[in-house]
Amino acid sequence: MTSACAEPRSEWTEPGLAENVGIKNEMASAFPGTCEDYGAADFAKFKHSQKIIDSSVVPTAQGTCTAFEETLEISTFASDSDRDRFIKDRAEAICEKSKEQNIGLPGLRWTIGDRFSIQPDTQAVAMMIAEAVGGEYLGTPCDEAVVFDWDPAGIESIRIVAEKLEAAGHGCSRFALDDRDALLTSKSFKAIGFPAVMATCSAAEGDASPTIRLIGFVPEGLDSETYLGTFFDRSCGEMHAGAFAIGADVVAMAPAADVEAIADAIGSERTEVCPA
Repeated sequence: MTSACAEPRSEWTEPGLAENVGIKNEMASAFPGTCEDYGAADFAKFKHSQKIIDSSVVPTAQGTCTAFEETLEISTFASDSDRDRFIKDRAEAICEKSKEQNIGLPGLRWTIGDRFSIQPDTQAVAMMIAEAVGGEYLGTPCDEAVVFDWDPAGIESIRIVAEKLEAAGHGCSRFALDDRDALLTSKSFKAIGFPAVMATCSAAEGDASPTIRLIGFVPEGLDSETYLGTFFDRSCGEMHAGAFAIGADVVAMAPAADVEAIADAIGSERTEVCPA
Protein backbone atom coordinates (compact mmCIF):
# COMPACT_ATOMS: atom_id res chain seq x y z
CA MET A 1 0.00 0.00 0.00
CA THR A 2 0.99 3.64 -0.40
CA SER A 3 1.18 5.74 2.75
CA ALA A 4 0.24 9.38 3.10
CA CYS A 5 3.96 10.35 3.21
CA ALA A 6 5.04 8.46 0.05
CA GLU A 7 5.41 9.91 -3.44
CA PRO A 8 2.20 11.54 -4.71
CA ARG A 9 -0.13 9.14 -6.49
CA SER A 10 -2.23 9.75 -9.58
CA GLU A 11 -4.77 6.99 -8.95
CA TRP A 12 -6.17 4.65 -6.32
CA THR A 13 -4.10 1.57 -5.49
CA GLU A 14 -5.24 -1.86 -6.66
CA PRO A 15 -5.11 -3.37 -3.12
CA GLY A 16 -7.04 -0.35 -1.82
CA LEU A 17 -9.74 -0.77 -4.47
CA ALA A 18 -10.03 -4.46 -3.63
CA GLU A 19 -10.43 -3.66 0.07
CA ASN A 20 -12.96 -0.96 -0.76
CA VAL A 21 -15.07 -3.41 -2.77
CA GLY A 22 -14.74 -5.98 0.01
CA ILE A 23 -16.23 -3.55 2.54
CA LYS A 24 -19.05 -2.74 0.12
CA ASN A 25 -19.73 -6.46 -0.28
CA GLU A 26 -19.95 -6.92 3.50
CA MET A 27 -22.61 -4.21 3.70
CA ALA A 28 -24.53 -5.59 0.73
CA SER A 29 -24.48 -9.06 2.30
CA ALA A 30 -25.74 -7.75 5.65
CA PHE A 31 -28.38 -5.50 4.06
CA PRO A 32 -29.61 -6.99 0.74
CA GLY A 33 -30.47 -4.37 -1.83
CA THR A 34 -27.98 -1.81 -0.54
CA CYS A 35 -24.90 -0.52 -2.36
CA GLU A 36 -26.05 -1.83 -5.74
CA ASP A 37 -24.89 1.45 -7.30
CA TYR A 38 -21.34 1.22 -5.93
CA GLY A 39 -18.58 2.86 -7.92
CA ALA A 40 -15.00 3.97 -7.33
CA ALA A 41 -14.68 7.71 -6.77
CA ASP A 42 -13.02 9.93 -9.37
CA PHE A 43 -9.42 10.38 -8.19
CA ALA A 44 -9.05 13.77 -9.89
CA LYS A 45 -12.14 15.10 -8.10
CA PHE A 46 -10.77 13.79 -4.81
CA LYS A 47 -7.49 15.65 -5.35
CA HIS A 48 -9.45 18.85 -5.95
CA SER A 49 -11.48 18.41 -2.75
CA GLN A 50 -8.27 17.56 -0.89
CA LYS A 51 -6.96 21.04 -1.64
CA ILE A 52 -10.14 22.60 -0.22
CA ILE A 53 -9.93 20.49 2.94
CA ASP A 54 -6.17 21.09 3.15
CA SER A 55 -5.20 17.54 4.09
CA SER A 56 -2.09 15.61 3.09
CA VAL A 57 -3.76 12.21 3.55
CA VAL A 58 -4.68 10.31 0.40
CA PRO A 59 -6.77 7.15 0.92
CA THR A 60 -5.64 4.02 -0.89
CA ALA A 61 -9.10 4.03 -2.49
CA GLN A 62 -12.48 5.64 -2.19
CA GLY A 63 -15.90 4.58 -3.40
CA THR A 64 -19.54 5.56 -2.92
CA CYS A 65 -22.85 3.74 -2.81
CA THR A 66 -26.39 4.19 -1.52
CA ALA A 67 -27.84 2.50 1.56
CA PHE A 68 -30.93 3.41 3.58
CA GLU A 69 -31.46 6.44 1.30
CA GLU A 70 -28.07 7.86 2.28
CA THR A 71 -24.92 8.20 0.18
CA LEU A 72 -22.03 6.36 1.83
CA GLU A 73 -18.42 7.25 1.17
CA ILE A 74 -16.08 4.30 1.77
CA SER A 75 -12.39 5.14 2.22
CA THR A 76 -9.52 2.71 2.75
CA PHE A 77 -6.12 3.70 4.10
CA ALA A 78 -2.54 2.51 4.48
CA SER A 79 -2.80 2.79 8.28
CA ASP A 80 -5.18 3.66 11.10
CA SER A 81 -3.18 6.84 11.72
CA ASP A 82 -3.84 7.93 8.11
CA ARG A 83 -7.53 7.21 8.64
CA ASP A 84 -7.65 9.21 11.88
CA ARG A 85 -5.83 12.17 10.34
CA PHE A 86 -8.13 12.12 7.31
CA ILE A 87 -11.22 12.19 9.55
CA LYS A 88 -9.77 14.97 11.71
CA ASP A 89 -8.80 17.13 8.74
CA ARG A 90 -12.12 16.69 6.97
CA ALA A 91 -14.24 17.26 10.07
CA GLU A 92 -12.37 20.43 11.02
CA ALA A 93 -12.52 21.87 7.50
CA ILE A 94 -16.21 21.11 6.92
CA CYS A 95 -17.23 22.36 10.37
CA GLU A 96 -15.28 25.57 9.83
CA LYS A 97 -16.98 26.18 6.48
CA SER A 98 -20.35 25.48 8.11
CA LYS A 99 -19.66 28.18 10.69
CA GLU A 100 -18.42 30.65 8.08
CA GLN A 101 -21.53 30.16 5.95
CA ASN A 102 -23.92 29.89 8.94
CA ILE A 103 -25.15 26.47 7.81
CA GLY A 104 -25.45 25.07 11.32
CA LEU A 105 -24.07 21.61 10.59
CA PRO A 106 -24.09 19.64 13.88
CA GLY A 107 -21.14 17.49 12.84
CA LEU A 108 -20.13 14.40 10.87
CA ARG A 109 -20.79 10.70 11.50
CA TRP A 110 -18.53 7.78 10.67
CA THR A 111 -18.14 4.05 10.85
CA ILE A 112 -14.47 3.22 11.39
CA GLY A 113 -12.57 -0.06 11.35
CA ASP A 114 -9.21 -1.57 10.46
CA ARG A 115 -7.75 1.04 8.06
CA PHE A 116 -11.11 2.16 6.71
CA SER A 117 -13.85 4.72 7.27
CA ILE A 118 -17.41 4.93 6.01
CA GLN A 119 -19.20 8.27 6.11
CA PRO A 120 -23.02 8.26 6.05
CA ASP A 121 -25.32 11.11 7.09
CA THR A 122 -26.90 9.85 10.30
CA GLN A 123 -25.93 8.18 13.55
CA ALA A 124 -28.52 5.46 12.95
CA VAL A 125 -27.02 4.33 9.64
CA ALA A 126 -23.44 4.62 10.90
CA MET A 127 -24.23 2.36 13.86
CA MET A 128 -26.05 -0.23 11.74
CA ILE A 129 -23.13 -0.39 9.34
CA ALA A 130 -20.63 -0.62 12.19
CA GLU A 131 -22.40 -3.72 13.48
CA ALA A 132 -22.46 -5.26 10.00
CA VAL A 133 -18.77 -4.74 9.17
CA GLY A 134 -17.26 -5.19 12.62
CA GLY A 135 -16.45 -1.51 13.04
CA GLU A 136 -17.17 1.22 15.54
CA TYR A 137 -19.31 4.35 15.48
CA LEU A 138 -17.56 7.71 15.64
CA GLY A 139 -19.21 11.13 15.85
CA THR A 140 -17.22 14.32 15.25
CA PRO A 141 -19.32 17.27 16.48
CA CYS A 142 -18.76 20.76 15.15
CA ASP A 143 -19.37 22.20 18.62
CA GLU A 144 -18.26 20.15 21.63
CA ALA A 145 -20.59 22.17 23.87
CA VAL A 146 -23.70 21.00 21.98
CA VAL A 147 -25.27 17.55 22.48
CA PHE A 148 -24.59 15.98 19.11
CA ASP A 149 -25.95 12.43 19.22
CA TRP A 150 -28.43 10.20 20.97
CA ASP A 151 -27.14 9.03 24.34
CA PRO A 152 -25.23 5.69 24.19
CA ALA A 153 -26.74 4.53 27.51
CA GLY A 154 -30.20 5.38 26.18
CA ILE A 155 -29.54 3.37 23.02
CA GLU A 156 -28.49 0.37 25.11
CA SER A 157 -31.68 0.66 27.19
CA ILE A 158 -33.77 0.65 24.02
CA ARG A 159 -31.86 -2.35 22.70
CA ILE A 160 -32.74 -4.30 25.85
CA VAL A 161 -36.42 -3.33 25.61
CA ALA A 162 -36.51 -4.24 21.90
CA GLU A 163 -35.13 -7.69 22.75
CA LYS A 164 -37.87 -8.17 25.36
CA LEU A 165 -40.54 -7.15 22.86
CA GLU A 166 -39.17 -9.56 20.27
CA ALA A 167 -39.03 -12.40 22.81
CA ALA A 168 -42.69 -11.76 23.69
CA GLY A 169 -43.76 -11.89 20.05
CA HIS A 170 -44.24 -8.16 19.43
CA GLY A 171 -41.67 -7.75 16.67
CA CYS A 172 -38.84 -5.25 17.19
CA SER A 173 -36.16 -7.59 15.84
CA ARG A 174 -34.35 -4.44 14.73
CA PHE A 175 -34.92 -0.81 15.68
CA ALA A 176 -33.98 2.36 13.83
CA LEU A 177 -32.85 5.51 15.60
CA ASP A 178 -34.66 8.70 14.67
CA ASP A 179 -32.64 11.26 12.73
CA ARG A 180 -31.74 13.61 15.58
CA ASP A 181 -30.61 16.37 13.24
CA ALA A 182 -34.04 16.46 11.60
CA LEU A 183 -35.64 17.11 15.00
CA LEU A 184 -33.42 20.07 15.91
CA THR A 185 -35.95 22.54 14.52
CA SER A 186 -38.93 20.88 16.26
CA LYS A 187 -40.79 23.43 18.36
CA SER A 188 -41.90 20.68 20.75
CA PHE A 189 -38.39 19.55 21.59
CA LYS A 190 -37.07 23.09 21.71
CA ALA A 191 -39.70 23.74 24.37
CA ILE A 192 -39.23 20.65 26.55
CA GLY A 193 -35.76 19.38 25.63
CA PHE A 194 -34.70 16.17 23.94
CA PRO A 195 -35.14 12.72 25.45
CA ALA A 196 -32.05 10.54 25.69
CA VAL A 197 -33.01 8.69 22.51
CA MET A 198 -35.92 8.07 20.15
CA ALA A 199 -36.31 5.05 17.88
CA THR A 200 -38.87 3.03 15.94
CA CYS A 201 -39.22 -0.70 15.37
CA SER A 202 -41.60 -2.85 13.33
CA ALA A 203 -44.40 -4.46 15.36
CA ALA A 204 -45.49 -8.03 14.92
CA GLU A 205 -48.17 -8.92 12.39
CA GLY A 206 -51.53 -8.71 14.11
CA ASP A 207 -50.61 -5.83 16.42
CA ALA A 208 -52.84 -2.77 16.08
CA SER A 209 -50.04 -0.61 14.65
CA PRO A 210 -47.23 -1.56 12.24
CA THR A 211 -44.67 0.21 14.43
CA ILE A 212 -43.73 0.75 18.06
CA ARG A 213 -42.01 3.95 19.15
CA LEU A 214 -39.34 3.67 21.83
CA ILE A 215 -38.18 6.69 23.84
CA GLY A 216 -35.45 6.92 26.44
CA PHE A 217 -37.12 9.47 28.71
CA VAL A 218 -34.53 10.65 31.21
CA PRO A 219 -32.76 13.62 29.62
CA GLU A 220 -29.75 14.74 31.62
CA GLY A 221 -30.54 17.62 33.95
CA LEU A 222 -34.34 17.30 33.73
CA ASP A 223 -36.78 15.96 36.31
CA SER A 224 -38.11 12.77 34.72
CA GLU A 225 -41.68 13.01 36.04
CA THR A 226 -42.08 16.63 34.95
CA TYR A 227 -40.58 15.80 31.58
CA LEU A 228 -42.80 12.76 31.14
CA GLY A 229 -45.96 14.72 31.93
CA THR A 230 -45.10 17.39 29.37
CA PHE A 231 -44.00 14.81 26.83
CA PHE A 232 -47.25 12.85 27.18
CA ASP A 233 -49.36 16.00 26.79
CA ARG A 234 -47.52 17.04 23.64
CA SER A 235 -47.41 13.50 22.23
CA CYS A 236 -51.16 13.03 22.65
CA GLY A 237 -51.90 16.39 21.08
CA GLU A 238 -49.28 16.70 18.36
CA MET A 239 -48.06 13.18 17.59
CA HIS A 240 -51.51 11.58 17.94
CA ALA A 241 -50.04 8.85 20.13
CA GLY A 242 -52.42 6.27 21.54
CA ALA A 243 -50.86 5.04 24.76
CA PHE A 244 -47.60 4.56 26.63
CA ALA A 245 -46.05 1.63 28.46
CA ILE A 246 -43.64 3.18 30.93
CA GLY A 247 -40.59 1.15 31.88
CA ALA A 248 -37.66 1.94 34.15
CA ASP A 249 -35.96 4.17 31.59
CA VAL A 250 -37.82 3.58 28.32
CA VAL A 251 -41.33 4.46 27.18
CA ALA A 252 -43.00 2.38 24.44
CA MET A 253 -45.62 4.29 22.45
CA ALA A 254 -48.31 2.08 20.90
CA PRO A 255 -52.08 1.94 20.27
CA ALA A 256 -54.22 1.58 23.39
CA ALA A 257 -55.27 -1.90 22.24
CA ASP A 258 -51.68 -3.15 22.51
CA VAL A 259 -50.28 -1.18 25.41
CA GLU A 260 -51.07 -3.60 28.25
CA ALA A 261 -49.47 -6.54 26.42
CA ILE A 262 -46.44 -4.41 25.58
CA ALA A 263 -46.20 -3.25 29.19
CA ASP A 264 -46.16 -6.89 30.31
CA ALA A 265 -43.45 -7.68 27.77
CA ILE A 266 -41.08 -4.97 29.00
CA GLY A 267 -41.83 -5.50 32.68
CA SER A 268 -43.75 -2.27 33.15
CA GLU A 269 -46.52 -1.85 35.70
CA ARG A 270 -47.50 1.62 34.55
CA THR A 271 -49.38 2.75 31.46
CA GLU A 272 -50.89 6.02 30.26
CA VAL A 273 -53.59 6.34 27.61
CA CYS A 274 -54.25 9.52 25.64
CA PRO A 275 -57.71 11.03 26.12
CA ALA A 276 -60.17 10.06 23.41
